[in-house]
Amino acid sequence: MGIRNENYIVITGWMINELDLKPNELLVYALIHGFSQDGKSAFTGGIRYIMEWTKLTKQTCISILKTLREKKYIGRRAIYDEKSAHFSGYGYFTLREKEKRSEKTQEKSQKALTANGTGATGQKFLPGSKNLTKPPHEGKNSLPAESKILTPAGQNFLPNNDTEISKDIATACPEIKNLADKHFGVNAFDENFPAKAAAFLAQNGIENPDKYFEFIREKVLEKEKTSEIPIRSPRSFAYKLIFQVDIAQEFLNKEEKLRIEEEEAEAERIRIENRKVPCPCCGERFIPDFKSNCPKCDFPIEKFRDSNEVEVHRRFLKMPAARQEKYKTELEEIYFSGDFLKFIGMPQEKRDSEIKRKEKLKAALDKKYGLSA
Repeated sequence: MGIRNENYIVITGWMINELDLKPNELLVYALIHGFSQDGKSAFTGGIRYIMEWTKLTKQTCISILKTLREKKYIGRRAIYDEKSAHFSGYGYFTLREKEKRSEKTQEKSQKALTANGTGATGQKFLPGSKNLTKPPHEGKNSLPAESKILTPAGQNFLPNNDTEISKDIATACPEIKNLADKHFGVNAFDENFPAKAAAFLAQNGIENPDKYFEFIREKVLEKEKTSEIPIRSPRSFAYKLIFQVDIAQEFLNKEEKLRIEEEEAEAERIRIENRKVPCPCCGERFIPDFKSNCPKCDFPIEKFRDSNEVEVHRRFLKMPAARQEKYKTELEEIYFSGDFLKFIGMPQEKRDSEIKRKEKLKAALDKKYGLSA
């Protein structure tokens, strides 16, 4: 996206009276509502667009989105490219019109979830995840036993009562599987990996799984090159890194640093671009520092505002190269013939007369070559 001058955010009275949000939360909510108030559409601008509006850091924006979702003020769904059907990110939408659950309904729902395999902490077990607590069978693509410490009891990383998140995880799994195959080899991880990875990435605000897996792969390759002790299983090592919170934070910090560097580079490019002046004859843009002529067509900067001289030089540039050289030779004969020291020693009146004579000769030369009107 990108903020245009005519863009705006509307904060209505009910947002202030009913939602009880902090200023930054209110701004983000209003931004999302502006895109999704029809009940069908969703905000798909991403974290960067929110950052542009709020002037907040990436982590703060992610935290606000998480808070709004926990309060049931916004929902989220996976977005797929219409042509390629590939997962392209998440869309957010406001939930003001949806009925809030009563405490009794929530309690009833919690009991039902517990009966269906939910832990006491309110976290739902992923199907088949109990296998992770057992040693891997030899000859299979399962992970080593130590990997179980990464996802205790195979638990989902997100609250089980967030149905929108559950849907997102389900729809994101095929894309996660394809990206894992791309970076770590086909069927590198167990069948529960896509769901666990989708949940972990969502929980930690990582919106680009492709970049994250590439980041992990580079760390594995770096470890292989620098470690004195060979890595027994690069895939297992990659799996371990993927689910480490400190590694996820390192990735986010790196992305944030790159974003800042890109913004600084863009700001510098704009600063340099703003200092450039356009040549009225050839259109070349350049910084005039320590220059007296256009670096492309050699037109004097001091004559940029002289419309007559500009028109003459434009016509000169359209002439064939051989004719241009002939014109320049005759022009040099007008201005550089004779004794320069003798010219300097002339009285001022005679010098002025000589200058006018040369200007008349140049005017006649321009007319001869069809450069003047």
